[in-house]
Amino acid sequence: MQIFELHFNPKNKEGKLIDTSCYQPNDVYEKRLGCLIIGGELIVKNSSEKAFLNNLAYKIKSVYHSLPTRTQEEALKESLKEANNFLSKNLSSDELNLAVLSIKKNQLQFSKIGNAKILISRNKEITDIGKNTENKEKIFGSIVTGKIMKEDKLIILTHEIYKEFVEHELMIELAKKDSVKESDLEKISQVQEKKFPKVAGICILIDFSADAQTESSKIVNKDKFSFRKTFVTSAKEVQKIIFLLSDKLKKITSSAFHFFKNNSKKILKGLKDVISSSFSIIKKRFGLFFKFLYSKIKSRKNGKKKEKDLKNNGDEDSIEKETVSESKKNGHKKEKSKDNQKKEIFSINNILRILSGIKNEFFRRTNSFFSKLNHRLSLLKKIRLPDNPKKRKMIYLTGLLVAIIMIGSLTTHFERRDRLAERRELLSQMEESLNQIDPDDESAFDDLKYHYDSLSRLTAGRTIAHAEVQKLKEKTAEKMMKTVETEIIEDMEPIFTAAEIIPNRIKFINGQIYLYNPFLPEVERYDPETGEGLIRAVGLSDTGIFSIASINETLFFFGSPNKIISSEAGSEMQTLKPPYDNYSYHQMISHQDYLYFLERRDNQIIRYHKNNLDDPETWIIERVPGRDVSSIAADDNLWVLKRNNEIWRYSDGRPVTDSRISEKKIYPFPEKSYRKIKTKPGLPLFVLDSENKRVILFSREGEVLKQLIFPEAKNIKDFTISEDKKIYLLDDKEVYSIAFES
Repeated sequence: MQIFELHFNPKNKEGKLIDTSCYQPNDVYEKRLGCLIIGGELIVKNSSEKAFLNNLAYKIKSVYHSLPTRTQEEALKESLKEANNFLSKNLSSDELNLAVLSIKKNQLQFSKIGNAKILISRNKEITDIGKNTENKEKIFGSIVTGKIMKEDKLIILTHEIYKEFVEHELMIELAKKDSVKESDLEKISQVQEKKFPKVAGICILIDFSADAQTESSKIVNKDKFSFRKTFVTSAKEVQKIIFLLSDKLKKITSSAFHFFKNNSKKILKGLKDVISSSFSIIKKRFGLFFKFLYSKIKSRKNGKKKEKDLKNNGDEDSIEKETVSESKKNGHKKEKSKDNQKKEIFSINNILRILSGIKNEFFRRTNSFFSKLNHRLSLLKKIRLPDNPKKRKMIYLTGLLVAIIMIGSLTTHFERRDRLAERRELLSQMEESLNQIDPDDESAFDDLKYHYDSLSRLTAGRTIAHAEVQKLKEKTAEKMMKTVETEIIEDMEPIFTAAEIIPNRIKFINGQIYLYNPFLPEVERYDPETGEGLIRAVGLSDTGIFSIASINETLFFFGSPNKIISSEAGSEMQTLKPPYDNYSYHQMISHQDYLYFLERRDNQIIRYHKNNLDDPETWIIERVPGRDVSSIAADDNLWVLKRNNEIWRYSDGRPVTDSRISEKKIYPFPEKSYRKIKTKPGLPLFVLDSENKRVILFSREGEVLKQLIFPEAKNIKDFTISEDKKIYLLDDKEVYSIAFES
């Protein structure tokens, strides 16, 4: 069991005090009485006593756990008696709306004052179990007793919050959840902030499907060493260190951000100047360097050309004079040949001298470039950094982080661009293949389902080209709908709206429609022919009407766990003999002279003869482990709907060979188990898929005949069928009539 306490605007509305108190048992003695939950509001008129609710809760709690030898009911009675004494002395003209609940294992007891709401969610249906305990007096009245199941959720709300939950369909959302999570509470908070931000009140959610327990309930002897306690303490210390480090990192990031924000113009201007000057210097200096190289190469070419021209003109005297003068200069008297002249011109010294000049010029220009670059970089010194070394270090680290992020972003951008091109090519191929599928072909559904599954895998998460994939997926779904016989029912008008009760179930018996609730002892009857309605009380005030069935003209009203009343016996209550220990009947149907009960714990079907309720017979022979059966229906055979949406046909307590119906060619695909199965002799099998707001018609061979979709439905709770081929749909409190053809 897990408890969530929600306070809406506890200090934002004048004249209203709201509070909740949830007491979990702390030791073995308090466990004998279970937990105590108190929640509500005080509408203050003349009093300003802010601690009133807290004092009242303390009075109730102190008396409730004062004597562990009491029973749960006795403890609650004594605590409410003390609360009434406190109220008579301290409450004047103020309006009090308060609920007090006691929970011990699967036993629930509660009482309330005013219009506080106490609801239960069972089988994804919401029932107001506190409706018949309205108390206009300013004291606690009678105590209501009931049983809780593993999958139940209790919801306690103040009246204004209840109205907002109903108006914005938050109650329906909670009923659909298998268990309550933190994300569900966040969604409620978001809706509250947008839709009813000024409404004040409380909401207590008690999820019995959760296995969470408090720490105190698990540590029996607190003086002994507990590994769990030591581990939890160490974990808390580590958590404190993590929070401290995260706080430091937050301050560092904030300081660096403000520094860059205040000096952003200087930083950007300095970087711009440095980058532009760097590029201009590089362009200019390297241009001069290459121009210098080009001039050297060109001058060498001109020398060669001049030598060649002199040779061609036969000016041998000039060459000879030049050779003689050169030989005198070097102390040589011997004439040189033409080969010696060539060697002299292209000597190693000349080459080294040219390279040395190039080197000197290169280093000179490089030094000039870096000196100017250093000058540009010095502009950054104008930006004033903090004097504190730690803050300077923070700024350097933040700058490094920004650089890494920018590099990573560029890398990711190019990778994403390549992946996007690949994904679009794949989608183009899939779309071309999809266009070639004809919905009238026998294999069309399987081919379309293959495409749909492939696209579903691509849309898992926020993937590349998500919108394009989703669009192609919708196109595939449209084609799949054409392969299934579908009728969309729009503009429905209710033929009847329940006025006296909040119904959860509906039955069509002997030409009459019966609406009932497993927590209320009344049934509301409606005649479709005359339009007359009637409220009728059944003597099941302690249990409520869990199921209704008929044999011939006799009605049987069943109240959990084993009470039954027949119309023949008037209001006399009978008790069913249990088939074995720890049984739990989930559904009752009738066929011929027998009543059939679906027993969920052992997955059995138990039947009783209408005239002998002391002789239970285990009708399904083989025992299947687990709560596998979801619903049952009967005509000449018994039809069993299982949790995996398979339908089995049973005869004489055994499944008929090859009778399993596991039709996969249906769209939309069922997200969860089908809710209920119904049938009558000569009619198809009807299955309710409330998640997709539809009723599916199956043939007995497993073929999908048709699906009826009700897009305007709000909260489909149940349906029933009549012999004249009509479906009566219970949507919230409205009943709709839909004709069908089999």
